Amino acid sequence: MKLTEIESMHEQRERLGFQVVPIKKGTWIEVVNFSPHTEQVDILKRLEVEKVIKSEEGDLRKYKIVCSELDVKEDNKRKERIINRILSKHSLKLKASFAKCLVDGIDFRSIPELKGMLYKLGEEE
Repeated sequence: MKLTEIESMHEQRERLGFQVVPIKKGTWIEVVNFSPHTEQVDILKRLEVEKVIKSEEGDLRKYKIVCSELDVKEDNKRKERIINRILSKHSLKLKASFAKCLVDGIDFRSIPELKGMLYKLGEEE
């Protein structure tokens, strides 16, 4: 399988030349369905890199990427529960970080990031 990074034009403009994401422990690899016309991304599968094993055979370098599969549906449910708690208690006074999260897209935030936002608003999961 060949790894290809797909980014929207908006993401590419934000990164300003930093197009390469190193594959290391903790990096997410996502299998997506991407529409270039609408820049809509549907995440089909999400993997988290556990380790990268490098081997050399003559002049060739080979990399074996060991991943664990993350449950995208369960992850989204957990995010939705956290977000609903934030909205139910703080809908009138959203903090700038959460407003930015809504603008940038919740799918690109990790559970720890959302929990951090909840903590900053005085709540715990």
